[in-house]
Amino acid sequence: LIDAMTRFGLSMEDLRGQCNDRGANMAGVNHGVQAIIKSRQPKAIFVHCANHRLDLALQGTVREVKSIEKSLSLVRETVNLIKESAKRQSCYERIGNDLEKASNDDYRHSKLRKLCPTRWCVSGRAVTSVLKNYEAVLKTIVVIADDKTNRWEIRCKARGIAREMKGM
Repeated sequence: LIDAMTRFGLSMEDLRGQCNDRGANMAGVNHGVQAIIKSRQPKAIFVHCANHRLDLALQGTVREVKSIEKSLSLVRETVNLIKESAKRQSCYERIGNDLEKASNDDYRHSKLRKLCPTRWCVSGRAVTSVLKNYEAVLKTIVVIADDKTNRWEIRCKARGIAREMKGM
């Protein structure tokens, strides 16, 4: 961190605040980054990151609202199933491109985003990517479920996801 500050031409003498999460490696009073900075610049006050607090609060809330938790879990499982295999990802791309060519409107197929378990802003992008590409995603999941070259567990998972997606 100090090396990066030096490369960017930032002076420790001008440092007055530091903001990060409460992980021991960052916020630790003896050996954390904040302690190291404090030893070199006593005027640098440590504050727990408000955005990190907001993310933690949102995560806790989501766990309590079962419909949101179920929806986010479905997005995570769906995107992971497609993206964990080059073959399945290629299938998704092919189906999306076919739908784009057949579309009379402004449909533009786009890449799927993974759901981040710790950053709420990234979760929004993941949900939007699935919603925007819903038809391509569902068709891909059905193809995966029907493809006998896929392992039994993958086909079962795909059938469950397809059932959930059709029920929403």
